[in-house]
Amino acid sequence: MQTPPCRIRSANVNTRKVLVIEPDKALREVMGNCLRSREYEVIETSSALGCFKEISDEVYDLAIVDIDLPDQDGLVLVSSLRKDSICRLLLVSDRLSLAERLKAYEAGADVIMPRQFDPRELAAAAAGLMQRLAPRSNGSAAIPNSSPPDCGWELIRAGMSLVTPFGESVSLTRKELAFLEGLAMKPGSVVSREYLLDLLHYEKDKSGYVSLNALVYRLRRKISGERESPIKTIPGAGYAFSASILAR
Repeated sequence: MQTPPCRIRSANVNTRKVLVIEPDKALREVMGNCLRSREYEVIETSSALGCFKEISDEVYDLAIVDIDLPDQDGLVLVSSLRKDSICRLLLVSDRLSLAERLKAYEAGADVIMPRQFDPRELAAAAAGLMQRLAPRSNGSAAIPNSSPPDCGWELIRAGMSLVTPFGESVSLTRKELAFLEGLAMKPGSVVSREYLLDLLHYEKDKSGYVSLNALVYRLRRKISGERESPIKTIPGAGYAFSASILAR
């Protein structure tokens, strides 16, 4: 049975927020207590599903991910978080060979720490990562723009394709088309993960959140290649299409 997230909220909106994703209860509590003693707001969960649910509702500054999760490889989760959020990433792993460490860094980890860590080292690593972050803003998340204002995208429903501002036509699957329609129907607005799960007929469980993240990952690569993608993740809110898009 999945462990419910441990929630201890801070009254200070400027407090740095940490999400701990660790299946071992004792280790999770050590991490949480260590970081709370440094006045971070800490939420604990035991699985990738718990992580996906948390990041859909909240913006985190740091995620601490165990490599051995019960429902998803920790490296896959780190890669997803690197692409879909702005938080720093600390990976807890007992796979410490050079090859394994390189895999972790390539996936997006900022710091790799052994499971047999000293809490003082964890606190120091967290503090170092927090120093790289911009000051917290009390305003709502802004949607970054990835294309000049006059560069439009065209979603062709009948042809199941997307035409880029560069004139390239990209074939879409039915799920990809439905996802883009969901964003195009609410131009300039953030579309929640829950709305998209319903639209795509995904369950609001582990498989649904994983499927949605995988779809977004594939679609970004398909339509943008090495260029910046207009599909933006708005931490704590959902997704948005940051450029002009016309569906017809």
